Order: sequence, then C-alpha cells, then structure tokens
Amino acid sequence: MKTTVSGWRTFFLVSPQGKQMVENQKQCPKTWEILNDLPGFIPENMTMFSVLSPGAEIRSHAGLTNAAIRVHLPIIVPEPTKSVIRVGAKVRTWEEGKVMTFNDAYDHQVWNFGTQTRVVLFFDVWHPDFTEEDLAILKRGWSNIKDSMGKVADDYERMSKKQAESDTQGTDDWMILKDQAI
Repeated sequence: MKTTVSGWRTFFLVSPQGKQMVENQKQCPKTWEILNDLPGFIPENMTMFSVLSPGAEIRSHAGLTNAAIRVHLPIIVPEPTKSVIRVGAKVRTWEEGKVMTFNDAYDHQVWNFGTQTRVVLFFDVWHPDFTEEDLAILKRGWSNIKDSMGKVADDYERMSKKQAESDTQGTDDWMILKDQAI
C-alpha cells in the first residue's frame, strides 16, 4: 500500500479554504439543499465527496480544530469490511446509509483494502457541546480562523489538483448518477 494520496479523488462542494464551489453544488442541488437544512451544518467548511480507489491509503493526518465534528455519510461501500478508518486508536468501517461522526482533530487514517471503489460524503457540524452563546461568539470569528488556515488548505488543494491531473484512471466512473441531480 502506498502512503500517498494516490487513488483518492475528491468532488468539492466547499473547498478546504471555505470557497463555495457553486458549479459543483449545481450538479447535486438536492444534496446541497439537504446539507444546508441540517442543524449545525457549517457551510463554510470543506464539504466533499471522497472517492477512494481499491488499494488506496490516505496517510495519517489530523484536522486543525475540534470546534467541528466531521460527518461521513457512506454513499457507496460495496465491501464494508475492507474499507477502514482509524481515528486515534479506534478502527471502524463504513456501512452504506449509516452516518459516522468523529473529531477530525484526532489523528486519523483511511484504507481501502477492497477491490471496489468507496464513496463517502464529508461535511462538518458544530461540536454539540457548544451552547448558543458559544456559537454566537465562535461564528463571528470563524472566517478569521478559516483565513489563518489558508496556507495549509492551499497546500492541500494544490496536492489534490496535482493528484487529479496525474490520475491514470482518468475516469469519473465513481460518479454513478452523473446526469441526475443528487
């Protein structure tokens, strides 16, 4: 297994820097509408479909804040026991239609040991321990926090684009409903 992002593709609705990817949102308007109706959804945070090819690994990494909880909604997981995430010392697998949440600030790593592609929708919600007063204060400064993370997010986006450009498969076969609004 490689320890790079080889075999990992993304379809951003919101970039790592918080940029709204309007053209992508238009390709799945129902998904974007539902997300925006979810209590606590953070529309300024990275939101994407994560596509992991067979044999791929996303190396160990950690998010930049525990103010948000990362939500994974498995869309396509044809081999649930072979698609694995480790968060801290705990290892879990995805099941289609069953939401998984975790604190992205903990070290985590992902593998697809299977022979088929795995697709998961990623998005963030505010940490449930925040009060309304906490959120009112946090939201006022959130854009400044996001701006300070810009360099890290820019590096991440450059790496993702470079990886996409070198994608030897050159297909979007994981996007099963290409011509339909999701």
